[in-house]
Amino acid sequence: MTKDEWYKQLFERLDNSKFRSSFHLKQKDIDYINEKGLERIRQHAEDFISKRNGEALVQIFVDADACPVVGIIETIAEKYNIPTTLLCDTNHILYSDYSEVIVVGAGTDAVDYKLISICHKGDVVVSQDYGVAAMALGKGAYAIHQSGKWYTNENIDQMLMERHLNKKARRSSHKCHIKGSRKRTEDDDVRFAQSFEKLILMAKSKEGAQSGTI
Repeated sequence: MTKDEWYKQLFERLDNSKFRSSFHLKQKDIDYINEKGLERIRQHAEDFISKRNGEALVQIFVDADACPVVGIIETIAEKYNIPTTLLCDTNHILYSDYSEVIVVGAGTDAVDYKLISICHKGDVVVSQDYGVAAMALGKGAYAIHQSGKWYTNENIDQMLMERHLNKKARRSSHKCHIKGSRKRTEDDDVRFAQSFEKLILMAKSKEGAQSGTI
């Protein structure tokens, strides 16, 4: 079916719609149209649609397996009405009243590859995996660690090297004791919330400016 054929069927269904057949403009609506003119009404409609589209220019994608800041992310996302997607594998199934949840098979890096396949330029990615962050940056997305540190094109190479060295250290941990990560504190959560909100505002501003919606 071509696009024109699809629209033709759509309008045919609308012509037979009970709602449409019973819908009539009130006199005050007619007076308003006559006063403002159809061109002004059309411009208002275009401005409204552009504004609503602008609100969804940025989306949030969270590598949510064992992620300790999901609640903070959702609180800030809801504050700014930003669509959010949590990705997890079958070993960490999540439920959310706000976000869309995508459950991926428990294969190696399955969540990571799924996240990268659906994020786009201007989106915000939350992940503690430096490799995921590097791929997100490569697509023109923004990326942040659960510590609140932003991944950037300027620091990602150094961070990838740190990941490589950490992997080597873990492999040799049977030979010597390596101290694990410290327990997360309330200050860590506050630091992440402040950094994440700042990133969201920057992303909304930049993407809105580029699209011409702000």
